[in-house]
Amino acid sequence: MRIIRLGFVYLFSSIVLMYMGSKSSVTGAVVLEKSVEISFISLLGFVFLAISFILYASIRSLDAIIIPGQTNERRTREKAAFAAEYYRKHGAKVIIASGGKTPLLNTKYRSEAEIIYKTLVEKGLPKDKIILEEESRDNVSNILCSLKYVRGHNMGIVSYPKHLDRFEYIIEQGKKEEVIDKRLKVHRIETDEKLAEKLYEIPAGIITRRSLKKGLKDVHVPEGLLKRITNYVMKRFS
Repeated sequence: MRIIRLGFVYLFSSIVLMYMGSKSSVTGAVVLEKSVEISFISLLGFVFLAISFILYASIRSLDAIIIPGQTNERRTREKAAFAAEYYRKHGAKVIIASGGKTPLLNTKYRSEAEIIYKTLVEKGLPKDKIILEEESRDNVSNILCSLKYVRGHNMGIVSYPKHLDRFEYIIEQGKKEEVIDKRLKVHRIETDEKLAEKLYEIPAGIITRRSLKKGLKDVHVPEGLLKRITNYVMKRFS
């Protein structure tokens, strides 16, 4: 998404610069100094245009899109719907619905991944493109379990910004410990972010960082009192 936005900025800037250069040349600048200025503006416009083409050419279909579930069913469905729209525009080899049976999950679902899967199918996505990952119980296992199904090095993760920050931290730690391939590139697919989610990420980040001190291979994110309280607040007020 960042590459797309950056490419658009360069493309728009190139159009403006080339327009300024051509407009100045039409009104006619007879002074050599002015002509040099016009040529520089036009040249800069062509450079920006070339950069925008390079950026857009670098955009490839992702090897996988990971959609980590949340305890809150509504937010999980919104996230899956957002991912479906992204998939229709940009494509991906597979879509991984990630999330097992977590505390406070509605008992009519066997996993968070099931909620994501049903939403994706409702949105018209092909079933053979969707993979259910129902082992994970936390964000660390969301990544480690989902990576089993990723064939390639370009992976997108769908979530709100602060949540993606935490995923990126986990992945960087995994690369340092050589648990995760260093060639892996993470593409942020950002949804909107609620106030409750921003507040939730404060204790969630502390818990994750504390758990990762032991290393990613044997990490266990405890379902302690603090996490139960924050999960409850998240479910009630998000």
